[in-house]
Amino acid sequence: MRESQPDSRRGRIAFIPLALGVAVLTPCAFAAPGTGPDETDPVEFYLADELSYDDNLFRVPEGLAASDPAAIGVPSTDDLLNRASAGVHGRWDLSRQVFGLDLRLDDVRFQDNSDLNYVGGNAGLQWKWQTGKRWSGLITGQYDRALANYSNYRFFAKDLVDVGAYGAEVRFHFGSRWSLLAAGTDTRTNHSADERADEEFHGRTARGGLEYRTPSDNLFAAEYRYTDGEFPNADPLVDGFGSRYFEHVPTVRVSYIFTPQTSLEARYGYLERTYQDPAAGDFAGGVWNAKFTWRPREKLWFEMKGWHELRAYEDSESQYFVAQGWSFGPTWAPREKLQFTLLASMEDQDYVSAGTLAPSLQPFRKAQVQFAQLGVDYSPRKAWSIRLAYRHLRYDSNLPLEDYDDNVVSAQVRFSM
Repeated sequence: MRESQPDSRRGRIAFIPLALGVAVLTPCAFAAPGTGPDETDPVEFYLADELSYDDNLFRVPEGLAASDPAAIGVPSTDDLLNRASAGVHGRWDLSRQVFGLDLRLDDVRFQDNSDLNYVGGNAGLQWKWQTGKRWSGLITGQYDRALANYSNYRFFAKDLVDVGAYGAEVRFHFGSRWSLLAAGTDTRTNHSADERADEEFHGRTARGGLEYRTPSDNLFAAEYRYTDGEFPNADPLVDGFGSRYFEHVPTVRVSYIFTPQTSLEARYGYLERTYQDPAAGDFAGGVWNAKFTWRPREKLWFEMKGWHELRAYEDSESQYFVAQGWSFGPTWAPREKLQFTLLASMEDQDYVSAGTLAPSLQPFRKAQVQFAQLGVDYSPRKAWSIRLAYRHLRYDSNLPLEDYDDNVVSAQVRFSM
């Protein structure tokens, strides 16, 4: 499949961007054994405290401190931070309606870089509804507030990113196996730092499709997705990227259960993104992802993923890239209260848009991201859980002074009631 890439290399000189992997490369939220609400206890309140050490908090590239130490300008590039959290999970089943609630408040404190201290968290609401024999759907709302990820670009200042999204799905079932799907989502991203205001994003997505579910619960579907995305604060003449784009993606997807121990989920589509500014960086090409799950033992299972997609980060939407990679994640639970989780992945990133932060004379970035994470969860009591984790990231780029390593160790104690 041929993919088109822009000829224009425009952009304003500000901060040299850095990138992490894809969403799968971000720290995993290991599920502690035995936690969470269930039908007999629908509401769970919890308190948690996590202490972590990051040896490269700002993802400083190798050699930058020696070649230009003034460019860093922070009290310390490594730091010890504490995250205190309080939250609630809830689920209520009322006849054929299911309501869900997730709330969490975080207080994050840095030992050396105290100017980064912040209060954040997230909130999620969900209503899974059904009426009659033919109509069902889902209504969701989500809000998240957190510090921007310094892996995505070089910006040594505080920037809190607010992401809000709400959406709805409606299904009309006809016959015994068929259903029509219509859905829509509205997403907004805001930055607290004035220097990042041109990255604020508003996206509206609509999709529709036809689904067929077999007697053995396998799913085959054909969909079409349309997205209208814009950067309301961007000036194309200054920022070097289009302030609005349109995306069309016809897609087929499959969810297939081979045996009770093995299953496959796969999606393929052809994506076309066009900007109002023809020099901003249009794209056209095939995109796909697949996940294979294998559970050879009751206490041992594996999850393998592969993908070739067009992606961008929530805190840096204008810098989008073709991501091609894989991940491998085994989980072993030798006891009911003990679980080990490993995640390893590798991704090649080929940037199609340099966004607001890249010097115009540099070539577009190509990068490889290698990631590994090991987690251990232990629940000595029903209400208590302990989580230990270590993760390593290696980032290699074709641009000078962008290669770096990062290591993070963390320990968390959680109490639920």
